[in-house]
Amino acid sequence: MRPEDERQDTSPLYLYGIAQGRIPSPFPILGIGERSLEVIRFWDLAALVSAAPPESLLSAASTALRHQRVLEAALQVADVLPVRYGTLLSSAESVRELLTERCCEFQDRLSRVQGCVEYGVRFLLAGDGLGEPLRDGGGALSAGGSGARGADYLKRKLEAFRREERVRTWGEEWVERIHRRLSPLAREAWVKTQAGRRLLVSACYLVERSKAGVFEAALGALPAAFPEVPFLPSGPWPPYSFATARDGEASSGGPGGALAGLLFDGVVRECLVPA
Repeated sequence: MRPEDERQDTSPLYLYGIAQGRIPSPFPILGIGERSLEVIRFWDLAALVSAAPPESLLSAASTALRHQRVLEAALQVADVLPVRYGTLLSSAESVRELLTERCCEFQDRLSRVQGCVEYGVRFLLAGDGLGEPLRDGGGALSAGGSGARGADYLKRKLEAFRREERVRTWGEEWVERIHRRLSPLAREAWVKTQAGRRLLVSACYLVERSKAGVFEAALGALPAAFPEVPFLPSGPWPPYSFATARDGEASSGGPGGALAGLLFDGVVRECLVPA
């Protein structure tokens, strides 16, 4: 077996990401709490770590942004799997054990995102496809009372349900038109919709670096092509939303398999990273 680095420190470490490529050590920028960044290697994998910061520091928004900046810097020189913000390991030996035990899984995930970055776009579709604005039906639903009042409550609830279905159907047509412009330029993509009185759409695209300029041009052309839709684009990011298991991929313990809870996912990124 190939020798690993000789770091024997038993103090806890903060883990930023798992990379594959030529990551310099020490890394040329500072991590959380102005701590030096180090690399712990196993075969072609590299874990990017720093000394664990005080727990109080992890609750600061600026700390989450520093986590993000480290990953963005690493992405400039290697393919990276972002690790969930706040991940601590007990020692350098624990990091080596993680790389050893999950080596094949990390390599599989890295092959998926190799040479790619992530772009996102969010937009809000307001309307129900029938040319009328969406309203709440005359106030909050309340089941108070009985008889006619109860029947009125059920009627309004049914109307709200039907309107939500109209929003979803109408919105899916819009989403398909927009998605068709972007998805051919991406290696992978996913779209999530949330219907209510309006349709909130979040889409993520895994784009090869060589196609990033073309994709950004297509993203920038959306407002002119769909002037009635407000778009909120973001990226390029490390591939937060594509680091875990594919849909339908065999896993143990839920999405992401044995890596669930460690690798960063899109839901957490939306909480931490301003679009």
